[in-house]
This record gives sequence, C-alpha cells and structure tokens, in this order.
Amino acid sequence: SSKYSGRSTMSRLPPREKEMILSRKEERRSKYIQIENSIQEKRQQKQMEAKELEDAAQQRTATLQQRIDALLEETQRLNDTLSEEIQKVKETLAEDMSKVAAKYNTIIQELDNQLQGLQRLTSSAETGIKVLIRDR
Repeated sequence: SSKYSGRSTMSRLPPREKEMILSRKEERRSKYIQIENSIQEKRQQKQMEAKELEDAAQQRTATLQQRIDALLEETQRLNDTLSEEIQKVKETLAEDMSKVAAKYNTIIQELDNQLQGLQRLTSSAETGIKVLIRDR
C-alpha cells in the first residue's frame, strides 16, 4: 500500500513521530483559530469605527441643519424688516411728492394771479396812454 493511505500509515509510525505530527496539527489548528479570532476582532473594531463615524456624521448633519434653519429664520426676519422699511420709504416718498405737488400748484396759482394782475395793469396803462394821446 502507498504511504498516503491515511490512518493505516499513522498507526504504523512510532509513538514519538505520531506525537510530533499530532502536535503540529494542533499548532496549525490553534494558529488558524487565532487568525480567525483576530480577523473577527478586526471586523468588529471596523464596524464600531464605522458606527462612530456614522454617528459623528449624523451629529454634524444635525448641527448643520440647525445652523441652516437659524440662518433661514434670520434671513426671513431681515427680509421682513427690509420690506417694512421699503414700504415706509415708499409712503414717505408719496407724502413728500404730494406735498411738493401741492406746493408747485400753489406757486403756479400765485404766478397765474400775478400774471392776471400784470395783464390788468398793462391794459389799464394802455387805456391811460390812449386817453392821454386822445386828450392832447
């Protein structure tokens, strides 16, 4: 039979060699278990790190969202204030324009009155001159 026929070969070995072979098998098995445990620990560590990173990212996202909300509120408040100020300026401008128009109308009316007075005066002067010329 060939020397690779499994157990029968093992049973023919001297006890010392059998012990060495079994010892090496046990060492390899032990080493394999250690590697497997190490891989498992590393996997768990990476999962924990990933979870921590995810939690930190969620926290930053929440913080940024709060800042964005606060900025939006502030922007809305400033927009409202600006709208109110623009409305006040429009109203004041309308009042001022109205006052200017009234003043302008008053000045025009005064100038019209003065012009009519001058026309009457001119007419009287013409009449007076005609009378003087006729009476001569």
